[in-house]
Amino acid sequence: MFKHIDNDEEILDFLTDVDVRFTEFDADRITSFYVGTNYNLLLFFSKEGDKGFHLFTIENFKYNLPDFNALKEYLVNLFRLTNLYMIKEAISQVDVHIVAIQAAQLFEIQKRT
Repeated sequence: MFKHIDNDEEILDFLTDVDVRFTEFDADRITSFYVGTNYNLLLFFSKEGDKGFHLFTIENFKYNLPDFNALKEYLVNLFRLTNLYMIKEAISQVDVHIVAIQAAQLFEIQKRT
C-alpha cells in the first residue's frame, strides 16, 4: 500500500534531505519526483484552514502497479468529496505513471517472446 504523510515538518525535513526545493507557499502546487526506486507525489494546499502538505510515496514503483491503482482510487474518492481541481491534476499525474508502467510491462513481455 502507498504511504501517506501529512505532517508538514516531517515532509519539509524529507524534502531537504532529498534536495527537493519548495519555495512558493502562496498557491496550491503538485509535484512528483523519484528518490531511488520510490515515486513521490507531493501536494501543497495554500488555503488557510487547509494549508499544508500531503506526501504520497510508492516504493519500488516499477513493480508496484497495485499501489498506483490504490493511490488513484484514493485520489478519485478525495476528488468526489472536495471537487478540487488540484486533486484532478494529481489523478492525471498518477494516470501517466500507470500507463508508463503498463507499457514497460508489455515491452518486457514482448521482449521475452
